[in-house]
Amino acid sequence: MEPRIVTVDPPTPTSQFTIRLSSTRRGARLARQLAVQQLTEWTGLPYDSGTAQAVAVVAAALTPIPRRSGRR
Repeated sequence: MEPRIVTVDPPTPTSQFTIRLSSTRRGARLARQLAVQQLTEWTGLPYDSGTAQAVAVVAAALTPIPRRSGRR
């Protein structure tokens, strides 16, 4: 039996979404909401599912915590 040669096409490039958010609590909240919203659009999972909540926790961990600059 001769070996088969299989050719694989390179993956098609995916689109990249970029958004700039402010380094404030509001920006951190928006980052979490956008991450969960994107997940629900890609997977069809409900917004309040356990998986979506886990993504919100991961996004919160990766989002820089805004520093208070001496303002009260």
